[in-house]
Amino acid sequence: MALRRLVGVTAFTVAGVGVWAHSRDDLTRRTRNVQRRLRCLLQEKGSDVTHSQPSSYFRSALAESSTPFSDSLEDIPYWAKSTETVPKKFPAKSSAIVVQPQVSFLEIRKRIFSNAESVNVLRGKVSHFQSCSFGANLEIEDTFAVEPRLKSSNGALFGVFDGHSGKAASKFCQDELFSFLKYICAENRNNNLISKKGFLIADECFLTRAFDEKRYQDGLSGACSIVSHISGNAITIGNAGDCRCIIARKISNESEIPKYRAIQLSNDHQISTNGSERERILREHPNEVNIIRRDRVKGRLEPTRGIGDGKYKRMEFFERSSAAQTESVWTPPYTTAEPEITQHRLTKDDEFMIMATDGLFQDLSSQEVVDFAAQFVHSNKNSPSDSKSQNVSGHLVEKALLAASEHRFGRVGEQENLNLILNLEPGGERRKVHDDVTILTVFFNGSSEHESDSAVSIGHNEPEPPTMRHCKNSHS
Repeated sequence: MALRRLVGVTAFTVAGVGVWAHSRDDLTRRTRNVQRRLRCLLQEKGSDVTHSQPSSYFRSALAESSTPFSDSLEDIPYWAKSTETVPKKFPAKSSAIVVQPQVSFLEIRKRIFSNAESVNVLRGKVSHFQSCSFGANLEIEDTFAVEPRLKSSNGALFGVFDGHSGKAASKFCQDELFSFLKYICAENRNNNLISKKGFLIADECFLTRAFDEKRYQDGLSGACSIVSHISGNAITIGNAGDCRCIIARKISNESEIPKYRAIQLSNDHQISTNGSERERILREHPNEVNIIRRDRVKGRLEPTRGIGDGKYKRMEFFERSSAAQTESVWTPPYTTAEPEITQHRLTKDDEFMIMATDGLFQDLSSQEVVDFAAQFVHSNKNSPSDSKSQNVSGHLVEKALLAASEHRFGRVGEQENLNLILNLEPGGERRKVHDDVTILTVFFNGSSEHESDSAVSIGHNEPEPPTMRHCKNSHS
């Protein structure tokens, strides 16, 4: 069976192997997970997906599965829905869809681009950056932070933080994570601004302060965190969770709109897509039964790294959580704030960098994201970059919402699809269709003149972060 047909009939294949679906929505969710497992296996084999490959890959994916399929629409990886050779299968327009009163594209984009911003930097390799966020929850739990001109060192810092179970952890990252990184760097007198120690101490202080101040719910919240430090031609990425950083590299100038390749600078820390994360958790808890269920930690948490998530790291938070009522075995820590650190050296063909929460990649691949961004940038290259309507991050938010709506409702027309998703109630039906989305797009100027990237010089008078000061005072 051709892989194209295989993906198209996955729902029936799921039923055929005995996975019970209680409803159409349940079947859709389980179908997405089977597709995810298939793409994961193909990716691990390093194989190009072609129409000649047999369905034995699919049978192997099912055979290797030791856990039930997820019942959640959250954080479905991009390659579970699309590849270059497997077109998306959209359901036909349903007569059951009731399209509410339509608003114009102008009004749609006004809502999507409402908080879009563009800031000129003009320092080193960074020309400017653009940001945009859009919420699916009642209160958006994503945050981001930017220090485009570091006062006591070379370069710039950019961070994106995807909160869950509340906003406390992502807000802490927005307010203090950069301060922890700079303070630890200064204390250790080394050249590594982004360090594992900086992330880990920030996490420890966040949880300690939340517990000391009896703000237990804050300690139960979590945030996937990705930070990039750009100094000259060097980019250092620290990632803990499933946010993502990609570089757009120009590979061809043969057409009016150049072709770009997406270079992914981070790995998603999820059990379903990252085999090393699964192995780490099983290795650290060898005798614990059902530690991984539904491709989640203890059947509950999908990202395996991040700031916060106190009940997965400390017993005192677990004992104050609802999980204590149903779980008889709990031996934290399961997750960690330790980041995976990667480095990249910019070339003259690297034109921009996209950092985003996983809401952008729910239904779009990294390559699709870069293609959409490049097409938009080149189509509007004669327009002022500080105009909201020319904000590429806002354009990518729109594309993410459109893809999520098409996946849920079928292709009923671009304007109709966007109306359908914008008319959903935040925090309720809308959260079932898409996640919060936050995007930072950083543009490089291509200049050969840049700051020295041979070393990072941090002053020795970096202020102590407030949460660290609290921890020292309360335990002195």
